[in-house]
Amino acid sequence: MSRPLYIIRDGHRTGPFSEEKLEGMVRQGQVMPGDICQRFGDHITQRVRDVLPESVPLDNDPPPAHPPPAREPRTAPRPRRRQPPTDPRPVSSEPEIEEPPVRRRPRRARPPEDEIRFEEPEEPREDEFEDAFEDEEEEDPDRTVWHGHPSLISYRTPWAVSVGVSLLGAALHPVHIGFTLLAFALSFAIICGILIVRATRDYIVTPLRIEFAHGILSRSSREVRVGDVRAINVRTEGLLGVFGVGNVEFDTAGNDDVEVVFRNVWRAHRVKMIVRELQDLPIASQ
Repeated sequence: MSRPLYIIRDGHRTGPFSEEKLEGMVRQGQVMPGDICQRFGDHITQRVRDVLPESVPLDNDPPPAHPPPAREPRTAPRPRRRQPPTDPRPVSSEPEIEEPPVRRRPRRARPPEDEIRFEEPEEPREDEFEDAFEDEEEEDPDRTVWHGHPSLISYRTPWAVSVGVSLLGAALHPVHIGFTLLAFALSFAIICGILIVRATRDYIVTPLRIEFAHGILSRSSREVRVGDVRAINVRTEGLLGVFGVGNVEFDTAGNDDVEVVFRNVWRAHRVKMIVRELQDLPIASQ
């Protein structure tokens, strides 16, 4: 047995009606085939034409002949009440969950303008920076300000020999590959020797001293105090001087005798400026 149907018009449901009753209402013109209906217990709405059998006349079929209804005396029309808008969503039997209200934080009362005070930050005094700089220098007098080695391009003769041996090995490749491998091994040994000799010569500058150390197993060193240096000479010659490579000589007696020399260092004039800046610090005179 089919479930009864409801007719929905202007957001209101009327019924329930059985299919036979609804079929008779369609034939009498009380219900149109395009009206919306809903079965009992369903949430899906349908058109009347989709529910009734095909034997019922639809929109294209002529309406059944029936005598016109008797005319009633005209009365003043009553003002129609505005119906609330219908919700097109299907009716749900589940209860709606109410969202909790959003709590807003109360705004803080702003003080009047005459009570607002803007404090200007105090500018640091110059002596504070000087004291901090002096304390830093005094706490670590042995820190390394500059550390260097002889420049790689100063070993011109070993580099030339290494390149020549490599070219000779490449030329002997058609004769025998063993000569080529031997030449490349000899060139690699020359390069390793350059790096080892360079690493054994250390030039060190600290806030208190200038030191030159050399050697592999037994290390030797010479040093002078920064405050005792009277003359600093920079000598650059030839092609190395174009690249900024030169010798830096430190003299404490002001004559031709040089105590410490940094040979073939890159940016030699910069090393001189570093030592001059260290001599202006109070720690250098201690």
